[in-house]
Amino acid sequence: MLRSIDRPLFYAILILFAGGILILASSSMVMAQKNFGNIGHYVLRQLAFGGLGGIIAGTGAMLIPYRLWKKLAVPLFIISLVL
Repeated sequence: MLRSIDRPLFYAILILFAGGILILASSSMVMAQKNFGNIGHYVLRQLAFGGLGGIIAGTGAMLIPYRLWKKLAVPLFIISLVL
């Protein structure tokens, strides 16, 4: 039951993720080398946990019908305000 994805949204997310990885890489190289002996430590962690976790969460969210998201929108919004 996979539907087609919204390509402009997908590309926007991909560009934002790549930009974030680039910024993280440029700002954390010295600290990563000093603390872990590997200049890519923080970038690899972000790719592993953020990238893989995001793909899993995004795929799961995509499989949920939009009508259910519409019903849950207000309660989820209220929960997010409380948090």
